[in-house]
Amino acid sequence: LFPEFPAEDNAAASSNQALAKWLLTPRGDGLPKIFNCGPYSTGLEGLKRSFVNASEPVNFIIRLRRSDLSDIEPFELKNNLTGERLILRAALSEDRDNWTFQALYWRLLVRCPIVRDEGKWAEWEEAAIVWVRSRQRNCVVIAFEDKDIGEGMTYKRKST
Repeated sequence: LFPEFPAEDNAAASSNQALAKWLLTPRGDGLPKIFNCGPYSTGLEGLKRSFVNASEPVNFIIRLRRSDLSDIEPFELKNNLTGERLILRAALSEDRDNWTFQALYWRLLVRCPIVRDEGKWAEWEEAAIVWVRSRQRNCVVIAFEDKDIGEGMTYKRKST
């Protein structure tokens, strides 16, 4: 899933729109949401438009596969109304044994204050880069395949 805009959470909204609504809802504790995202199509442009037009701040870090961004250059946008910036950059890990892999495979999309505590944000970004799903607490994983969609139908393979 990748956030789709406009963000909606009504009955007619797509899963991608509901995800966008969740992403743009600030956490109660002020920490950024951290989201690991798989393939997407044109969702990044919608996210950029949403950021430029935003009137309220919200913080998040999205880890994206670099291969899904092969045709998109890193960028930094600023929204002076919300006092935020939106940055797409290579994911460089402090884990020196693993940093080459991380830089080649992942990118981070970060929405954060223009003026921020660099130490805290470096820690949060590092957590997003080296995220190992099996070791996480307070983590929701949504994973399904085409075969999981439907009303419990099972498909039998024809024998040849």
